[in-house]
Amino acid sequence: MKVTSLLTRLRQDPEQAATSLLELIADLQELDIIEELRFPMTDDSLDTMHQVFDVCAKGIERTCQDLEPWSLDTENLEGIRVRVGEGQFFMLRKSLHDPIISLQLEALDRDQAQTLIVDPLMALLESDEPIKSSLDLNILRNF
Repeated sequence: MKVTSLLTRLRQDPEQAATSLLELIADLQELDIIEELRFPMTDDSLDTMHQVFDVCAKGIERTCQDLEPWSLDTENLEGIRVRVGEGQFFMLRKSLHDPIISLQLEALDRDQAQTLIVDPLMALLESDEPIKSSLDLNILRNF
């Protein structure tokens, strides 16, 4: 995913157009924490999942305006993706067929994941009663 994102950004830079793929990815840092957490709906409903995801996405967008280092990735087409510095990010997306919202996170280490992603995201999700009552957040609580 990092390579695709990098290629998208570099595609817009004519000076990088002739650079080989291996040269482009040579300096990419590998992240130690790569996790996918899956949050089931408490009522097993696809309709609830769509509604809850929309509320989550709007809350994340608002939070990106106020919380450093959260930065909304506007070139993402697969949910809502937020960069949190040093190549770290998280992405929240809906399952296509199941009443599940998944969180993919990549971080330098577990402490960074907890501090930059899990804690602020948990605070956001738990502050909204409809989200809190519809989304099973136990997997995030136990990260």
